[in-house]
Amino acid sequence: MKRRAGVFFASLGFASLLTAGEPLVSVGPGDGIPVFLTAATTVRYDDNVLLQSSGKSSDTVFVLMPGFDLHTTGGVSQAGLSFSEQFIRYSSHSTLNSELASLAGNFAYTGAASSLSATSSYQQMDQSSLSLRSVDQTVRRDLTDASVNGSLGLTAKTSLGTGASFDRTRYPKVGYQDSDDWSFPVDVYYAVTPKVDLSLGYRYRRTTLSNSDYNSKDHFLNLGTRGSFTPKLSGQIRVGVTQRRDNAGNSTNQLGLGTTINYLISPKTSLDLTASNDFSHSAFGTSQKTLSVGSNVQFGFTPRWGATAGVSFESTSYLSAQARKDKFWVGNVGLNYTLTANSAIQAAYLFRKNSSNQGVNFNNNVLSLSASIRF
Repeated sequence: MKRRAGVFFASLGFASLLTAGEPLVSVGPGDGIPVFLTAATTVRYDDNVLLQSSGKSSDTVFVLMPGFDLHTTGGVSQAGLSFSEQFIRYSSHSTLNSELASLAGNFAYTGAASSLSATSSYQQMDQSSLSLRSVDQTVRRDLTDASVNGSLGLTAKTSLGTGASFDRTRYPKVGYQDSDDWSFPVDVYYAVTPKVDLSLGYRYRRTTLSNSDYNSKDHFLNLGTRGSFTPKLSGQIRVGVTQRRDNAGNSTNQLGLGTTINYLISPKTSLDLTASNDFSHSAFGTSQKTLSVGSNVQFGFTPRWGATAGVSFESTSYLSAQARKDKFWVGNVGLNYTLTANSAIQAAYLFRKNSSNQGVNFNNNVLSLSASIRF
């Protein structure tokens, strides 16, 4: 353990020596595309690594995450690609050790009357969560997603936004439901002011699972608005009705909501607010109603010192014979110090608590110290 701690703090010292802003590698003709090498290291103390109601197991976890990222910008377009590998080591629970890969890419084009963006990612995860818990192991899953979104100006005041997205979840271990989600949104926007649009939208979503009895189709019809509502307030709001129809022909309706708001409290302080009310699936295939709200504040004390604080709440109702309901709270605070333009240190605290009518209760505290570099 002392050796691992020594490696971590040596990494902090190495980070403080990095002052160069230029990448070590460039590829391609001419000046080439800059390729930055990245590295992050974290030590965290987790008092309930398996999120158990009783008999909690605590541990100190060390994470080393090397990788790279490259980004290029040319006129009206830009593109990027990043990769990292996490090496996770537990001090006491060595059976939970893992190596997890993450790959992400993006492309964006912005023209005079149209825009196009595309993103894709692949991420391996191995940790317990609200619906993914085991008495003796974390739960491994592989997440793949891709999306394309575009906007086209139709007239001086109207525009059309459309897209498609795909999300796949795979569980290497048996007992969980693999899933594929396809989503197709369409929105028509009308400019009521130079900075604010009203919208009429529809989204179709289809979910297929390992057990086809749990397959479903969702329809979300909504009205909304987006833009800069005041010099300090901006965002997008969608409100409507969502219907889920399962494979057996049963249908359920509920209020549909999707909101993202940013408020600039001061030149150095901003507040983000999010709210969502939608259907989802648990890892066991059960349909769920999920209401979530959250807020996050970013503080910039000085050019080097900053902080974040956030709180969120999620209410989940399982549409099954058990009628399970969960109320899940998360709170977090973080303090970060920028060493150079390409290196930083962060200290953070995370609190999680779940209350369930089926006895799936737990609370969790996590303290962490991290360092990141890019060169």
